[in-house]
Amino acid sequence: MFSFDFTEIWYLVMYEDDNNMRVLGEEEIRHIFAEDEAEEEVQVGDIVSAIWLPNGQWYDAKVLQKGSEFLFLL
Repeated sequence: MFSFDFTEIWYLVMYEDDNNMRVLGEEEIRHIFAEDEAEEEVQVGDIVSAIWLPNGQWYDAKVLQKGSEFLFLL
């Protein structure tokens, strides 16, 4: 029996004000300009609002990479 267990999606972002990079989870970023109430999937190249964990403030950032980890069980 095979089993896949997908975990949370992560995003590598670069903050636009100081070019610092950080890996964040889904709950730590959001679209700046949402077209409607439904959340759209964040893509590489999107400009998002990302939390800066040292101070808890939200800043503009560009998504550089997106990924997820998963476990493959035999």
